[in-house]
Amino acid sequence: MQNLNGGYINPKDKLPNSDFTDDQEFESEFGSKKQKTLQDWKKEQLERKMLYENAPPPEHISKAPKCIECHINIEMDPVLHDVFKLQVCKQCSKEHPEKYALLTKTECKEDYFLTDPELNDEDLFHRLEKPNPHSGTFARMQLFVRCEVEAFAFKKWGGEEGLDEEWQRREEGKAHRREKKYEKKIKEMRLKTRAQEYTNRLREKKHGKAHIHQF
Repeated sequence: MQNLNGGYINPKDKLPNSDFTDDQEFESEFGSKKQKTLQDWKKEQLERKMLYENAPPPEHISKAPKCIECHINIEMDPVLHDVFKLQVCKQCSKEHPEKYALLTKTECKEDYFLTDPELNDEDLFHRLEKPNPHSGTFARMQLFVRCEVEAFAFKKWGGEEGLDEEWQRREEGKAHRREKKYEKKIKEMRLKTRAQEYTNRLREKKHGKAHIHQF
């Protein structure tokens, strides 16, 4: 048990109705409990409750909105529906990770070449915020849905081909910078070698060649 000055919490306890099978999977999703205060834990509980509460059922099942992928299920993935405003069921979200996977800000910048100002613009992207898994004192982690990020990136770079061309251009730039760095090191080594040879010749003129004993 751990005293958090507001009660005692067992670090091994999991959230109710949790689908996680082990502590490692749980911590990778929500961060280590050892790094959280009681206030952080309560805040997470409230966020999860608000996020996963099901909306009231429609008056008639025929009027219920259906999943835009399978056009059958009426029970939507609560995260995609409530946060990202997407009518997609859980099964379809798992079957189509190329559309509905959640990406970190770093992945958005590295894979789609988006900037911080673009990702911070709430008018451009919906986002799911969670406590940072590395430390409770770090900035909150932001997750973006792939289809929304990809649509904006294609618009920015001129479609999938434009995005591929930008990736190629950046890779060529990296290779060029590596080559210039290598050439600079070679040049420095040559200058150092020449300077050493010049110093040796001056020493020989002044003191003669070094005497080497033959054994």
